Amino acid sequence: MNRTYRQPFGTTPILWPRPFWVLVLAWSCLLAPAFAQHLITFKSGATHECQIVGFENGIFTVILPDGTRAQTRQDNIVRIQFNAVPEKPSLPAEFQRVATPAAAPSQPPVPTPAPTPPPPPAAASASQQPARDVELTLASHWQHRLGRGTIAQRDASRLLSKIGTPQIDLAWKDLTLWRDIQYLMPLEEAKKKLGLGLSAKKSITCAVFPPSSLFAHEFSGHFDDGMTRLILITDMAEQVVGVQMQDNSSRSERWFPYSAAYATEWSLYNFIRDGRKANPTWEIGFYVCRGSQRVMGYPPGSAAMGTLGSTGVSEGIIRIDSELFSIRRNRYNLIEDSKSRERVRLYLPQPIVDLMLYIIQQSR
Repeated sequence: MNRTYRQPFGTTPILWPRPFWVLVLAWSCLLAPAFAQHLITFKSGATHECQIVGFENGIFTVILPDGTRAQTRQDNIVRIQFNAVPEKPSLPAEFQRVATPAAAPSQPPVPTPAPTPPPPPAAASASQQPARDVELTLASHWQHRLGRGTIAQRDASRLLSKIGTPQIDLAWKDLTLWRDIQYLMPLEEAKKKLGLGLSAKKSITCAVFPPSSLFAHEFSGHFDDGMTRLILITDMAEQVVGVQMQDNSSRSERWFPYSAAYATEWSLYNFIRDGRKANPTWEIGFYVCRGSQRVMGYPPGSAAMGTLGSTGVSEGIIRIDSELFSIRRNRYNLIEDSKSRERVRLYLPQPIVDLMLYIIQQSR
């Protein structure tokens, strides 16, 4: 599978222009504790603490807790986080020791022994599924094209701030998005499982997603709750990262059971199409849940708060239902007409929601 770019970072925007990186390092030295910790997660699965002191030509220079100066390439890294963990005095296998800039010691240094190769893995049983060697693939240097905050980002922040952490996690996760569709499943495999045919590919331009990195593949049909459109969301490598269903039929009744779920201050109601209401008096309603946890509103069709039942959402998946509801009033401020304009249901995995929050945070 061809990959255009693998962004290897975590919560810190490491690839900002070098002058800013130097300022961040200087700030860390002045204001942080004596040993400012970073947690680096490698593609091997190991996580180690260190202090990042330099980055050049794709190579990070770090100092380990015992004072050892080491280097590692950014291609080996999945995540970088600010944190603190118990010290590990030995040199991790993912780093290579380098000479410190201080004066040479009086005795020659002891050479570092070659790391012991791991034992061969045991044969997996037929019931065990091996971990997939794939990751989320984004456009090259997408972080440098983040703009200023928008109304869409404001609405997304209000919806998602309680159910995610601003960070970048590109690693594959064993998550079921919807039906038999898995996170980072190849598009053609997902289409075959759902019995879908050809579709048009469109770039997703909403400012809450990484620029030029995600795409929408739309299909017509009959889906959950009378939805007539299905959109498979893919990354640069055409791996499925989300599922959206929608219906544009006009109806007189509201989708959500309680009018308190609707408000006029919302603007964005369709994340994938960047759909925003055209009239400030129109209302938008939301229902949000994460796995079995209800976060906001009440699901469509529920008659009472005490009879909600299961959310029907897999753990690690966020579901967002939204409805655009138009209202027209006469000169006496009495409602003359009201109707449902569009209903949308979106399934996103936790890593994509965390990525959206990271983009919102960096765009302010």
